[in-house]
Amino acid sequence: MQADQAAGLRSKHSRPRPQVVSLFSVQASLATRLSRVLQTPSCRVLLIDHAGRHSLATKTQSIFGWEQQVARLRLQTISVDGIDILHAPGAQAGDAAIVQAGKDYDYVLFDGQNVQPGTVALDHRTKQMLIIEVSALPDAVCNVYALLKTLHENKLKWRVILWGDPALCERVVSALHYFKRASSGLVEIVDVEADAHLTSLAARISAAEKGASPFHPNIGGESAQHG
Repeated sequence: MQADQAAGLRSKHSRPRPQVVSLFSVQASLATRLSRVLQTPSCRVLLIDHAGRHSLATKTQSIFGWEQQVARLRLQTISVDGIDILHAPGAQAGDAAIVQAGKDYDYVLFDGQNVQPGTVALDHRTKQMLIIEVSALPDAVCNVYALLKTLHENKLKWRVILWGDPALCERVVSALHYFKRASSGLVEIVDVEADAHLTSLAARISAAEKGASPFHPNIGGESAQHG
């Protein structure tokens, strides 16, 4: 076997698992904006459209459903503005099988609208970062709090980014004080409206992938605001 072939095989087998990010926002454009910032010539992004907000407009259909594609480890993605998108209606954010099928990507980004019971896969096999918009929609604050409490109860120490209405974000964080010893440093409030803020967030995501710790505790003291 030639040396370059051997090196290629070693690189393929040593490739790390993709970093998983689950985004919940009423703004569909936020997922594509974040995908474009994360995607570089050396980093590929797979956007999982489990809310049907990106892929349906293309009118492109596959003869296999997403479950069959995932089972066969052969994803039939569509390209929208240079981003590979998998239409996976009803999939849970962080689904381990989807992540495994997308192992050739550097980032697997799940895009959904609102946090509701059962929307996130509480699986210890897949460590993910959650970016959640805290809005004034009915039950939104309660659902976000319930998810964070569930993460604590399941000992899932995932990074959580809250954004949206500052007062509502602070309300969620204040309610988490009961769990502050276990959750300290895992929850942060960030402004992602402007492109510069989104670029900063992407840098944080990339740093987390490399094992850095760019997050600041915001439970038990003042909330960390970034902008």
